[in-house]
This record gives sequence, C-alpha cells and structure tokens, in this order.
Amino acid sequence: MADNTVSFPDLALDKFSGSDPEQDVKSFLTTVENKINFSMGHEPEDDDERRRYLFRKKALFSSLLRGPAAEWYSDHIRDRDTWEEVRANFLARFSDDRDKYRYRITAENSVRGNEEIIKNYFHRVKRAVDRGWPDDENADNAVRNALNAQRQQKYI
Repeated sequence: MADNTVSFPDLALDKFSGSDPEQDVKSFLTTVENKINFSMGHEPEDDDERRRYLFRKKALFSSLLRGPAAEWYSDHIRDRDTWEEVRANFLARFSDDRDKYRYRITAENSVRGNEEIIKNYFHRVKRAVDRGWPDDENADNAVRNALNAQRQQKYI
C-alpha cells in the first residue's frame, strides 16, 4: 500500500486566477502537471490507490486556483470527473484566441532594447511566436501547414 503521508514542499507555484491576461493557461497547466507528477510519482495500477491518487492530484490542482478560476472549479468540477476532463474543461474555459492574437502582436512589434543581450531578445521573441502560432496537434495537416508557413514567413 502506498504511503499517504506525502508532503509537497516543492509545489511552491504561482497561483492561477483566470483574470490576469499575462498568465498563460497552457504553461501553467504543464508546470502544475509536471510538479504534481514529480511529487506524487506515476499513477498506480491498483484501483483504490489510483482513485486516491487522482483525488489528491485534483485537490492539489484546485489549491493553486484563486478568484474566478477557483469559483469555476467549485461550480463545474465534480468528484467523479477524471483528470483528463478537468484538464480539458480548464483549457476550454481559460484559453481563447485573444491570447494568440496578443502574442502575435507582441512578436510583430518587438524591438530590441539598448542594453538587451541578443540572446535574451531572441528568446523573448521566440516565446511570443511559439505562443502566437502554437503547434496544434489536433489540427489537420492543411491547417497545421498554413500556420507553420505563416510563422516561418516572418520569424524564422
């Protein structure tokens, strides 16, 4: 039987409110998943242990939500929801095309500062490009090729 007395001092993460346009939903979710998986280990095979594992995973995730995001979680997520459902609903609720547009504008209007190192400037623009033109794994090949062509036309 697994040890249920796990502490999570390594989960010192920024909280997600859902109202700050600077917070990136996908990177927040990826960071949280990586930290939780690192702290709790892999999903167990035993059904009872898996149920406890998933309950704790959702509880840790919900503890990092504040404001509108915490209200959304308490109003829409049920105990029987799987982690995949929570993840999909979270992404659907807190990500939209405005983020992509904002990052595209940021990439197009980026200017290197007087004292900014070229490496830092490159990473700042690359981050905006990656977020403005994300690689959508669910898109069909024609859409994915069009987005990649648009991305490469100006930035790569």
